[in-house]
Amino acid sequence: MKRLEDFAKLSKPWEFEGVEWREVKLGDKNISEIIMGQSPPSSSYNKHGEGIPFLQGNKEFGKFNPTHVMFTTDPKKKAQKGDVLISVRAPVGDVNIADQEYCIGRGLAAIRFNGEPKYLFYLFVAIKEKLEELGKRGSTFRAITQKHLKNLKIPIPFRNGKPDLETQKKIVEYIEANFSKIDQILEMKKETLNQLDELWESVLEQAFKPKEEEEWREIKLEEIAKEIKSGGTPSRKNKEYWENGTIPWVKIQDIPEEGYVDDTEEKITEMGLNNSSAKLLPKGTLLFTIFATIGRVGILNIEAATNQAIAGIIPKEDYNRKYLYWVLRKFGEELTRKGRGGAQNNVNLTFLKNLKITIPFRNNQPDLEKQREIANYLDSVYEKIKILKEKIQNQITQLEEMKESILDEVFDQ
Repeated sequence: MKRLEDFAKLSKPWEFEGVEWREVKLGDKNISEIIMGQSPPSSSYNKHGEGIPFLQGNKEFGKFNPTHVMFTTDPKKKAQKGDVLISVRAPVGDVNIADQEYCIGRGLAAIRFNGEPKYLFYLFVAIKEKLEELGKRGSTFRAITQKHLKNLKIPIPFRNGKPDLETQKKIVEYIEANFSKIDQILEMKKETLNQLDELWESVLEQAFKPKEEEEWREIKLEEIAKEIKSGGTPSRKNKEYWENGTIPWVKIQDIPEEGYVDDTEEKITEMGLNNSSAKLLPKGTLLFTIFATIGRVGILNIEAATNQAIAGIIPKEDYNRKYLYWVLRKFGEELTRKGRGGAQNNVNLTFLKNLKITIPFRNNQPDLEKQREIANYLDSVYEKIKILKEKIQNQITQLEEMKESILDEVFDQ
């Protein structure tokens, strides 16, 4: 893993002879012009390319290439190509650079900077927390006013008593050269994460394929389970159902990545349990989320009830819970992948009960030993892959922090 000093070996243009730093107000007339956005009349909106593109807010932002879905024939306030765009309404502080002329709505401001636009862009990225703080002052919702922007003090390199455009450009080159090196490593790290995900998918796929002379059968989940039932939510209006509750009540976010549910954020009372469709499930119950976030799987390490988004599956003794957990986890991950592709996947109790589960058999009976062997193998591989992914994710975080450090190095003058 490279260190910051390994990246920052380029010459530092702000240290060149004759360059001095000064703190100036963004609104000084020789520094920039600030144009606050104003939404055009809704009657002028269209999606047919008539007029000029209309940017309503930062949700349309991408790096150096704002996107839009709306046009207007009556623009009130316009940004020119090269203007630095900043989101001034909740959330505040996101920045971009206009790649053409735009109409800007009330959520944006255009900074017509008398210098290198990318210099101001990277400066705003570096001071985003400060910009967010500005948005907290004197308002019921987050917003940066024109006065905030005009009085914002920013560091500018000067030479011979004037803002130094050439040094601004060299600073941008310095930042982007270092960012490019970091981004190359980030891309490799992220690709390694993708490869580990693909490896895990392959391991799961192969784990449930029978070897020669092994007997496997497909059995409906309802035949494997003693019961399959969904939960419920006691009325929030009745405090007696919730106050001083002692019965763990599982929501989707209570199911951790590792699966085992040891505690819950909320608890209900006996009265809440008895006066709702919530049901008390025994320790060892498998959990499967059937709407909202579909396909998350867990195992209860405690007695608990669940909300209606979660189905509880109580397996028969002939079946290893952790084996069934991994079968359902595989099914859930397949649903998630399909969902990312835009497919609608509705899972209800009937669907779940009819889901066919592949089970190893021996001597005409479910093979518990084989189930345990597969479950233990998947536990082991999953843990190893998880450790590797966490290590790589930490490296990605460090690389992102290096980019922040480079910006701090440049602008903390």
